[in-house]
Amino acid sequence: MAARTIRRLRVGRALKELRQARGLTLEEAAKLFDRTTGSLSKIENGQVRVYPRDLHAYYAVYEVTDEATRDDLLTLVRRSLQPVYAARYGEVIVDGTFADYLSLEQDAGTIGIWTETIPGLLQTRRNAIQIVEGGLVWQDPQQVEKFVDLRMERQAVLTRTDPPPPKVWVVMGERALRQTSDPDVQREQLEHLVDMARLPNLSMQVLPFKVGPHPGDNGAFTTMTFPTEGDPSVVIIESLSSALIVEDPSTYGRYETAGEQLRMAALSPKETLAKINEVIEEL
Repeated sequence: MAARTIRRLRVGRALKELRQARGLTLEEAAKLFDRTTGSLSKIENGQVRVYPRDLHAYYAVYEVTDEATRDDLLTLVRRSLQPVYAARYGEVIVDGTFADYLSLEQDAGTIGIWTETIPGLLQTRRNAIQIVEGGLVWQDPQQVEKFVDLRMERQAVLTRTDPPPPKVWVVMGERALRQTSDPDVQREQLEHLVDMARLPNLSMQVLPFKVGPHPGDNGAFTTMTFPTEGDPSVVIIESLSSALIVEDPSTYGRYETAGEQLRMAALSPKETLAKINEVIEEL
C-alpha cells in the first residue's frame, strides 16, 4: 500500500459499488469516461486520488441522483484528501509512505507492535529526543524537536474518544527498559509505562532476555487492522522517517503469527508491570 491509504481505498470501493449498481463492467465505464481501463482500475483500487470536482462526472455516468449517496461520497473524498499532520510537520514528513503510515495509524481499529525499543506511541518526550538524536537522521536541533513534537502528538490516538481509540498490543524486548544511560530519563520513561498500562485499550508485554531465538529477531514490525468491512489488514516496517507498508494477505498472516508467538513467549501484562517496577527500584 505504498501509494494509497485506507481512506483512498474506501473512495475507490464506493465508486466501484456505484459502477456495479449501474450494471457496467470496468471496460464499459472506462469508455463512458473516455479513459483507459487501467486508469479507472487504479482509481477503484485507491491508487489515484479523487477530488470533489471529479464527482460530477461519476454522478452523471453512474446516474447517482440520491442526495444522501452524493453527500456520503463527497465526505469520503474530502476525508481522503485531508493531510494527517502535514500542515504542521511537513518538513519532517519527508517520505510519502511515512505520510501514508501516519494516516493508517489514525484509521486503525487494532495495532500490534513488536520492537526492541520503547515504541514511539509510549515514549516520553525526553526519551524520544535522545532516541531521535541517536538515530542521526535529523542533524538540525529544530528538526529533532519538530519530529519529536509529531511523535508526541501521534500518541493522542491512544486516548481519543471520537472515534474510539484502537486496541493496541505492544511486545518489547527487555533491553527497552534499560535503553538510556540517563537514570532520570529512564525512571521517567518507566513510570510513564506504568501509567500507560492502565489504559483499557492497551496490552503491554516485555520479552525477557532469557527467551531464545524468536520471530522478532528479524526486526521490528507493526500490524494494523481496520474497523470498516473490506479494508485490508497491513503490516508496517517503520524506520525513523519512512515506512514499508505491505497488505499482501500471506505476508500479513506470517507477521500476525509472529506477533502471536511473541505474545505467548513474553511476560504477561501483570508480570510485565512487576518487571518494570523491579527495574525502577534498581535505579
